[in-house]
Amino acid sequence: NESFQALQDCDERLGGILIVHVLIEWSPEQSLESPVVLAAIRKAQSLLEAEPLINYPVSVLDLLASLPGSRGDPADRIGLLALVPDDIRQRFVAPQRRRTVVTARTLDAGTAVYAPVFAKLRRDLDAAQSEFEGVTMRPTGTSVVAVQNLNRMIRDLTGSLLLAAVVIFGVIWAAFRSFRVGLISVLPNVFPLVVTASLLAWRGGTLQISTAIVFTVCLGIAVDDTIHFITRFLREVRIDGDVPEAIRRTMVAVGSALITTTAVLVAGFGILLLSEMWAMRAFALSACVALLAALVGDLVLLPALLVCFVRRRWMHLAAGITPADEGRGRETPCDGPRADVTEAPAG
Repeated sequence: NESFQALQDCDERLGGILIVHVLIEWSPEQSLESPVVLAAIRKAQSLLEAEPLINYPVSVLDLLASLPGSRGDPADRIGLLALVPDDIRQRFVAPQRRRTVVTARTLDAGTAVYAPVFAKLRRDLDAAQSEFEGVTMRPTGTSVVAVQNLNRMIRDLTGSLLLAAVVIFGVIWAAFRSFRVGLISVLPNVFPLVVTASLLAWRGGTLQISTAIVFTVCLGIAVDDTIHFITRFLREVRIDGDVPEAIRRTMVAVGSALITTTAVLVAGFGILLLSEMWAMRAFALSACVALLAALVGDLVLLPALLVCFVRRRWMHLAAGITPADEGRGRETPCDGPRADVTEAPAG
């Protein structure tokens, strides 16, 4: 939209609309006039200038150079800071707190672009401050804090996704009392996550908070559909022990419900594709793709896995049917009579 285009234009023409600082602090034995402090300020400014994605670093040295008079040693011009308005002077230096900042601009290019830049800057500052006794230098500012916090949140979401997956599959294993069922349920639920991640990589995107949330939300929805399908399948397979026929009846019973639920959710998330905000569109696209892939996993992959890996011996144990009872068409008490299971009339 027009607001975004205006901000993007300012971002390009001004060298960035976000701010990064290098905070320089000195010990009580030092002062702003000390050669060590002034040398540290020059070093920090030169490190910022060396980074191609960091633009227009400005420090108290530039402020002193802008004041009238002959441009001599900056240490001799410190007294001129008293002539500078307080609101301007305090943006660069606070002598009473023994600190000053070197300020620069960064582009609004995302945390994935600037994370390695700030990591390199932090290493360079750590190596440089050993040259200046009693002086510490560290990067700070909105850009640096945003990169740290967002990356930490994304790592936390990723870790919680892995933990949730382990817990969910463990609960499925315990609920159905079968390690085989737990393993069978893994692939249909991992499939939508893999498809979404592949789409993200194919489009050249990066993992952000919005897309990381999609993985967690869609995992829960996919697992819910899987539990519905497996629960119904186990009820159906107890009737006659015929796995393909049990899958067919399960499809008839719960397939339409899964399709309807997915259609409603895709329609709800799809509305966000009309948003003017890029993050909302990315979230909506990832969610819709994940939901559709989850439906394919539950209606295509899961039945195929059940046919391939549900063995006769395991089916007997799960259904409570012994091999001797297999030919009797015995029903379990929980199933009750069925209208479609009748005896053929004599003759």
